[in-house]
Amino acid sequence: MGLKDLLRSPSCIMRTFILCGAVGLIMTGLFCMLVFPPMFNSILQGQLTILPGGQAFDEWIKPSIPTKIKFYLFSVQNPEAVTKGAKPKLEEVGPFTYIEVMEKRIEDWSEDKSQVSYRTFKHWYRVEEESVSLDAPVTTLDIPQFAAGESVRGKGYFAELGISTMIGFRDSLFRTRPARDWIFEGISDSLLTMGSFFVQATDIPMDKFGWFYKRNGTGWADGIIKMATGAGDYSQLGEILEWNGKNRTHYPGKCGQIKGSASGFMPMNRGDLEYLDYFSPDICKPIRFHYTEDYMHRDSIPVRKFSIIPEQTFGNATTNPDNHCFHANLPTGVHNSTGCKDEGIMPVFVSLPHFYGADPVYLDQFQPGSLNPDPEKHSASMTYQLNVSIPVEVRMRLQIMMQMRPNPNLGKNWEKIPSTFLPVIWFDAEATTNKEVDGQIWWLVNIVELVSMIGLCCLVIGSVILLLGISLVVKHKLKHVRAEPVALSDEIKEVLEPL
Repeated sequence: MGLKDLLRSPSCIMRTFILCGAVGLIMTGLFCMLVFPPMFNSILQGQLTILPGGQAFDEWIKPSIPTKIKFYLFSVQNPEAVTKGAKPKLEEVGPFTYIEVMEKRIEDWSEDKSQVSYRTFKHWYRVEEESVSLDAPVTTLDIPQFAAGESVRGKGYFAELGISTMIGFRDSLFRTRPARDWIFEGISDSLLTMGSFFVQATDIPMDKFGWFYKRNGTGWADGIIKMATGAGDYSQLGEILEWNGKNRTHYPGKCGQIKGSASGFMPMNRGDLEYLDYFSPDICKPIRFHYTEDYMHRDSIPVRKFSIIPEQTFGNATTNPDNHCFHANLPTGVHNSTGCKDEGIMPVFVSLPHFYGADPVYLDQFQPGSLNPDPEKHSASMTYQLNVSIPVEVRMRLQIMMQMRPNPNLGKNWEKIPSTFLPVIWFDAEATTNKEVDGQIWWLVNIVELVSMIGLCCLVIGSVILLLGISLVVKHKLKHVRAEPVALSDEIKEVLEPL
């Protein structure tokens, strides 16, 4: 049989096909196990970099999963007694529930696209069926009067006397207005009109006071943030670089350094991450979330939960020495944010709602039953899938307090008020991925392992087939050799012929 005939034989074609298939399976297996994982990670890293055209960029510009935010106000039930020195009795009024939709608008890019500057615009849409009426009356500090009084504290008798003549005629240091005025619609006051003539130019509206007055649909509140996009140096993805053109806040020393994640983005595959810092423009500091647990999100996705530990994040110089330059000279659990949004006029402080996790001395300021800290309702956390750096659940909760202090020079409303960190409002912002997004995350997390398993199967099957194929070829060759008649030479024939 000639070479052509041999190649045309069905058995030879089959053996060739089997051998080629085995080699193909082995090559596929090696690709899946050795080439695909780094290639996939490289592609995913490119998609997670904040650059136009990437999936992360679109999600960063306008998150597809909206945040549900609930506002709660504290109403003082005994304002006259408090003015005479009694402990406040508080009642929580709320929730006032909204869907928060955020959108970032680019201000500028660096030449190499490694940095981007932007403003964040927030839109709130009321959820009627989950809200208390906005007409609910709320009694709390008369903020314009309170700000006027605090603006002259410690500036001399005559300065305080001048303000006292302006505010001394007011009946109380407290004011009762509908919740809508305290939150979004604002409260007019002659003190605000007068004060606006003496402040520097600012984006903050000065014609009315409301905790979120003129913030709905605007981008002035958070200022301009410059952030690292991850282009060039992926390890810096999401890091805040500047806020309103500066790399420092009003705090001294290292506490004034602007640092942390600007919008919750961070590099993927940070399995060793023990904490994450999220910079908050509202309190001029990074809020630290500490690693608390690993678990399976919806029983299918491995995630890591990071939580605010009050005695650390809002600790004083004793419980967290690194916080000493945040003016942390108070009982633990409260952060002094005075001077963050103004020139230090109002003594503003921040904690977790109902002083959760803070020193018990804060609860003792109020009548029993006023505040009831609960870990389910008042803790704060961020949960990430670290392999792909995607948050699956965010629960951000913060409480704002005003520090009331007596000042006899300001008249009858200030003479006997108790020194109190008075809560005025707290918010609960929550966002959780849905099943569709969880499905996409599951594939991103598991695709490398699945492909590697497929590659291992291909490698094993291909190797077995190759060995069997080689065995069959060798066996066929041996059989063919035995079946061939041996051709004898003429010399051997002459020797054997007489026999």
